[in-house]
Amino acid sequence: MKSNTPRAIEPLLDEPCIFRVHKGLRYVNEKAYTPMLVSIGHYHHGHPKLPPMEKHKECYLELLLQRNNQRREEYLDSMKKLEKRARKYYANPIDRRENDVK
Repeated sequence: MKSNTPRAIEPLLDEPCIFRVHKGLRYVNEKAYTPMLVSIGHYHHGHPKLPPMEKHKECYLELLLQRNNQRREEYLDSMKKLEKRARKYYANPIDRRENDVK
């Protein structure tokens, strides 16, 4: 029987928990690890098949900001404050040039 009691939110980990898929595993089924429509995060940012969704992501951001009555600059400042912490969740350092798909 499923309980309707809300679970306590577990604290965020303090160690890396986002890993790049090993090349050997990716080779077995590349489609399983490649986004088809939208990229969230940096691993596939810049992939030539994904730019059409970038415009949609901008629209969704604007809708989110409107719904929360927040200005873009405020939102970006808030995200900038979280950037250092967010980067720690990746097992490997995030280097823009290394991760851009050519």
